[in-house]
Amino acid sequence: MKFVKGNRCIEYELILNRKYPFTYEIKNKVLYLNVAKKSDKEKNENFLFKEFDLLYSLINDKEFRKFYGKKVIHYLGKPYFYKTKKDLKDEVEIKKDTIIIHCKENTISQHKAIYKRFLKKAVEQVIVKYYYDAQNDFSDIKMPKITVKGLKSKKCFGYNEPDEICLSTELGRYDEKYIKAIFYHELCHYYVYDHNDKFYEILDKKLENGSKIDKELDKVIVYDEF
Repeated sequence: MKFVKGNRCIEYELILNRKYPFTYEIKNKVLYLNVAKKSDKEKNENFLFKEFDLLYSLINDKEFRKFYGKKVIHYLGKPYFYKTKKDLKDEVEIKKDTIIIHCKENTISQHKAIYKRFLKKAVEQVIVKYYYDAQNDFSDIKMPKITVKGLKSKKCFGYNEPDEICLSTELGRYDEKYIKAIFYHELCHYYVYDHNDKFYEILDKKLENGSKIDKELDKVIVYDEF
């Protein structure tokens, strides 16, 4: 059987298992879904619809499958295993597919704080990389101050004020193309306040495929430990 959502499709088979319904395994890109009743089409398809993005990634993305369910954090769009190490100073080290968080106080709150600072620096470096392009692309407005800081929601990536754009440290977990897109997104608000057709038309003029990249970000799955 096939379950379709948008332009994506999952191939699946239903397995009767009243004891452990809605558990599953994946073999040869086929989802074997345990269900309490095969005839309960509405309930079974509701599960597939709700978990579609996760299931699709598990089936089709080898790298995602490698890291899913393990202690993982992301840095600029790439997942890494991570471990912590008590040390004389606080810093973050990347070795191949592992991020090592060195910290003087080996506590979860310290791990989070150190890594958030690391993400903040990553976003700042990406903005510096594209700032000159932005000055040229938005030469008809006064460039605002750019601030990177922690925002309350992990899915709020930025906002703008009359003389300042604030970007979330959480963007450091995502590929830099998304950081640039959100940077340009906020700059476009100096032309149009609302997210209407005119807004996305301007975004696409300023950044190739800008609106597409911007909307893609809502579908990118980041399952981080913290």
